[in-house]
Amino acid sequence: MQSERCRELVIGLFFLIFTVIYASQIPAIRITGMSTFNSEAYPTTIAVLMLGLSLWQTYVGIRKFRATAADAAPQAGGGEYRTVLKTLFLAIGYVAILEPVGFLISSIAYAFLQIMVMCPPEKQNPLKFFAISVISTIIIYIVFRYGLDLMLPEGILYDLF
Repeated sequence: MQSERCRELVIGLFFLIFTVIYASQIPAIRITGMSTFNSEAYPTTIAVLMLGLSLWQTYVGIRKFRATAADAAPQAGGGEYRTVLKTLFLAIGYVAILEPVGFLISSIAYAFLQIMVMCPPEKQNPLKFFAISVISTIIIYIVFRYGLDLMLPEGILYDLF
């Protein structure tokens, strides 16, 4: 019971330590100026995002740790394992179809299906999830293609653009 209560805290602290180690290695990167951003921009952005997420995870872990044993009791059921397996299957499928199908179509499909897997059945709204998938994929495509000047797999849409 006690290990369940402190699991979230341990995960948060682990990723916090990992982030500090990751960020400490950024100055060792050889700086290049081949695009709008230098070679430290991406790792620094990732480090800042990881720091924020690990701090949030640590905060959630502290709150759970302080909760009473009744509030911190794990929920029954094996749905978590099925969700993890579905996520793994979707990630492998995404990687498999990314190159031949292209970034836009495969990312929209992956995001939509992943949201459907993660959302409880009683709260699922396929139209809303599809809109979120399309909008977020287009924003990511624009940022990478035009902001960072990086090519993404075009796949079957190659001739259309």
